[in-house]
Amino acid sequence: MSLNTDDLEALVVLAEMGSVSMAAPRLHITQPAVTRRIQRLEAQVDARLVVPHGRGVMLTLAGERLAARGRVLLAAMRDAADEAKESDGFLSGTVNAAVPPSLGPDTVADMVE
Repeated sequence: MSLNTDDLEALVVLAEMGSVSMAAPRLHITQPAVTRRIQRLEAQVDARLVVPHGRGVMLTLAGERLAARGRVLLAAMRDAADEAKESDGFLSGTVNAAVPPSLGPDTVADMVE
């Protein structure tokens, strides 16, 4: 079985947000697309993952278990992508430096170079 990461992410976000209407904007997709992703995931694992209630949805035990594993897997995938990006030999990111005014603009310019 091969789970789709987009479908898994939809489940994780749905678990966090508690409703399809709140999960959709966070996933940058429509509400019907969120529902389709969850239905596709349910078909793949052959288990009911969410049940509607009141103003949203509640995860079943199977949904909770899969969402928990999904969080770990998605985080590991993000970490792997970050590591691959960093292994190209170039540093990237943001550097913050506090410099007292007494050093003057020339010293700061030399430091930035």
